[in-house]
Amino acid sequence: MDTFYEEQKDFFSYVKKSIIQNKKLSHAYLIETHSYLNYWLVVKEMIKEILTIDLEEQESNKIRFQVDHDSYSDLEIVNPEGSYIKKEQLIYIENKFSKKSMLDNKMIYVINGADKLNQSSANTILKFLEEPPESIIAILITDNKYNVIDTIVSRCQCLSLKNKESLEQDTDIEEFIKKMEQPKRLLIDYDYYLEKLFSSNSIAQESLQKIEERLSIKLKETMEETCDYHLMKIIKIVDENLERLQYNVNLKLFFTNFIFHLLEVDSNV
Repeated sequence: MDTFYEEQKDFFSYVKKSIIQNKKLSHAYLIETHSYLNYWLVVKEMIKEILTIDLEEQESNKIRFQVDHDSYSDLEIVNPEGSYIKKEQLIYIENKFSKKSMLDNKMIYVINGADKLNQSSANTILKFLEEPPESIIAILITDNKYNVIDTIVSRCQCLSLKNKESLEQDTDIEEFIKKMEQPKRLLIDYDYYLEKLFSSNSIAQESLQKIEERLSIKLKETMEETCDYHLMKIIKIVDENLERLQYNVNLKLFFTNFIFHLLEVDSNV
């Protein structure tokens, strides 16, 4: 599987569930990249999924090839010219997309650098963005949605990609979960995980929430075959410690107790 799929699996999970399975399409999406370098590969995959819903394999492959090679005629990409996206660029999009698709499929326009819309160009696209002709979808891309004009943001469904810091934390959490099966290994890497996953109350809370979410998914999968009581006990410990974080705790002592609770479960297996 391509690296960007694995790195942005939460994003693609949404695309699979909402767009592919439930066929719930918004007329406009705002994708916040958070400086993720391969964002355009992710956006292209989303576009291909939108354009190929319910199509036969042969037609689907044809469209995917065209998108990959920038030859799909009903896909337009607007990039900033200089410091801003100009009003004339958006008028061109409106004029082209006001006509019926020659391909009898969805028409998509991408505004790359939505934070480069000034008030004049934003006003040009607002009505078209809010009340587009049928089968037209807008995808706006920005590094940070808070740099985009509010009236634009309010008309879009906002999605976010993970940045480098979030991806590194996810890797640490996956390794942490593996070591929870043998908690003595957590004592060996005590200082590392204290710094990476439990350095502040908010980071510890986020870490435990992600750990609990992943363990719950794992439990659901295993329960189709057998009931994993050991995993259930671990999830209960995570849940109890999440509650403790609501109070002002000494994080070093908190993390130490958390590991010892895991050790107690391990010794009773």
